[in-house]
Amino acid sequence: MWNAEPTLTLRFYTMKYFNLSTLCKSDYATLNKPMKLILEVMLRSCFNMVVTGPTNSGKTNLIKALVSEMPDHERLITIESRYELMLKRDFPSKNIIEYEIDEEDELHSGSQAFKLALRQSPKRICHAEIRDYDANIYVRACTRGHEGSITSVHANVLEDVPDAITDMCMLDSRGMDPERLRKRITEYVTQIGLEMGVVEGKRKLLRIGEYVYRDGVIQVRDIVRYDYVNRAWTFKDKLSQRAAARIVRMHPEGFKQLIHAGCIESC
Repeated sequence: MWNAEPTLTLRFYTMKYFNLSTLCKSDYATLNKPMKLILEVMLRSCFNMVVTGPTNSGKTNLIKALVSEMPDHERLITIESRYELMLKRDFPSKNIIEYEIDEEDELHSGSQAFKLALRQSPKRICHAEIRDYDANIYVRACTRGHEGSITSVHANVLEDVPDAITDMCMLDSRGMDPERLRKRITEYVTQIGLEMGVVEGKRKLLRIGEYVYRDGVIQVRDIVRYDYVNRAWTFKDKLSQRAAARIVRMHPEGFKQLIHAGCIESC
């Protein structure tokens, strides 16, 4: 049924500055200080991250908080279907270039935005939401030097994410080996997974997980997981030796901090 009257939709964006410290405060309780340390070390070690969770679970706020912790001098390219992150507005001192895409306009499509973005020699890419038509480009970017990038994916749980991105990539009919692609995505695109959710009306980071591919099986090591029974976060698995080797190479001080916190697997 058609609406007989003209309608106009207005969307308002909040003028709030988010960083990890803000999300630790009791007003938000999205994460706690030990989790903040882990995320800071992940950022400094340039792991590629993926954020998942239902609509209105706080994915955008978490991404903004992660961006706030990135070094100001590093060039960050953002690609969005509509401006929501507002990073240049909130972080004017950072080296940020923003692209807005429109798939109905060939000159402003996701693939065109990626082509232009990669010419800007970004250190990191922030792709607000990975979609079918640009999944392959984002995967290639993550495996060709743009370490420390971040994206979000609509998936129920972290375990579903590599398969979801693989399915998107296979849609362009390039005849790729799906298992080889799945392994590549797990090891290079979804290195660290962050799962958001809503608990008692508050947006929370429910899981921090490390993706591991072993013998054709995708595993998620739950470094941190929210315990619904005790209403608290628990530290479960330790980071793998592969992740530890990356951290000690890129952020030695952070490696020492995570050793002290008991988050790294002993060698």
